[in-house]
Amino acid sequence: MIHTMAPLVKDYILGNVIGNGGFSIVYKAIRKENNQEFALKYFKYKAGQLEGQRRVVQEVALLKILQHPNIIQMVDYNIKKTSLYIVFEYLECYGTLTKFNDEGHVNSELVLKTIMTDISSAIAYMHTMRIYHGDLKTDNVIVTDAAGPKVKLIDFGNADISHFQQREFNHVGSLFNMPPEVLRNLTYTDETSDAWALGILMYTLIYGHRPFPHLNAEQFKEKYRHGKFFILRQESKYSISEDARDLLDKLLVVRDNSKRLVKQGLMAHPFISAPFIRDTRNHMDEAKKVINLAFEYGSQQRFEDAFIASIQAIAHLNIFIGVSGGKDATMTNREFNKLSNKVNEYCEFTHKLNRLMNIDEYRANPIVYLRAICACSPPLLSVVDIGLTGEMYFKEGKREQAVAKLQEGVDEYLKLFQSEPIGERKEIVSVRVDYWLKILKYLAEGGDIPVEP
Repeated sequence: MIHTMAPLVKDYILGNVIGNGGFSIVYKAIRKENNQEFALKYFKYKAGQLEGQRRVVQEVALLKILQHPNIIQMVDYNIKKTSLYIVFEYLECYGTLTKFNDEGHVNSELVLKTIMTDISSAIAYMHTMRIYHGDLKTDNVIVTDAAGPKVKLIDFGNADISHFQQREFNHVGSLFNMPPEVLRNLTYTDETSDAWALGILMYTLIYGHRPFPHLNAEQFKEKYRHGKFFILRQESKYSISEDARDLLDKLLVVRDNSKRLVKQGLMAHPFISAPFIRDTRNHMDEAKKVINLAFEYGSQQRFEDAFIASIQAIAHLNIFIGVSGGKDATMTNREFNKLSNKVNEYCEFTHKLNRLMNIDEYRANPIVYLRAICACSPPLLSVVDIGLTGEMYFKEGKREQAVAKLQEGVDEYLKLFQSEPIGERKEIVSVRVDYWLKILKYLAEGGDIPVEP
């Protein structure tokens, strides 16, 4: 059955549901203009809820950053007040790694090695940017070629960036794949959590089930709380080498998560022994480029695009801080604090953009709406506030102060007028400035009191 959602997904025809998540549905989709097939992930959330929007927009931002052959590629996205969809490449694939494993296709160490090499390459690449997946499991790996097999990592809804000043405990991902230290609130999710989850995935491919398959969620958590989480070796589905066993042991390190294999250590392990694909971009430069793009979108009143660009800029900046501010880096405390303040500035900008995405709620109050629509342009907002101060003095009968402020507002606006893009914002501000000119004329010549727009 074909479903159409023209108001929300105007460029695509939605077909069968091919996946479900906690907050999303994935459809097979056809682009109307060329009949090309894609996978479309559709989210729904409440208007004005920044956190709900931020989480799904962060997935878009990280997908724009992540470029790796074993990571699903995003090709399009669209964000509205209450919904967002992400369009991915559509792969005629076997299905999830869960299905591939359950049907007995992971039946030799060669197949295991091929799968583990692909996943490890994607994860190690992400970790060079301090990005963790946060929900690595067989359900979030798709088999794109059963003969290879070749696999790709999907679902970055729990992905985030870790850096050493992080303090909050964050339980993300699937319970049975979480490492002991996270479940016991001893630390937060980071790259070593992915390493543990990779170990659980490898264990499942070797033995056919997760550790402690007989335990339900509560029993599993109780075992972890009491420190009874030693993973015993069982009979494997097929013969495995000592190298495979050694890798499993070095991923499922219980007592000291810092000793789990990540990045170069993972890719150099004898069982993997594959090239290490490293990210080499300058994320400070990328952050500057993208935040400038966000300001440009804001000036054009493309607030949804500006919102995504600002979140992407925060991601680049956090990557730079995480990579350059770590224990082996040379960043000084002063530089670190300066960059942390810059992150806070960008975050405040995203809050403004989020309000602008829901700007219809402000139309009932002309002054609030005027200031809201100028929020993305600090110089223009400053002009508006100067003029509004002049209006206040005029209403209070303070003639000299009113003239000074209103004239200042008019003069400053004229400096910005030529560079201000044509659109609703320019029209609304110009109407307000015309009102200031009428007040100035009234104060100089008398006549009828100007009517406030």
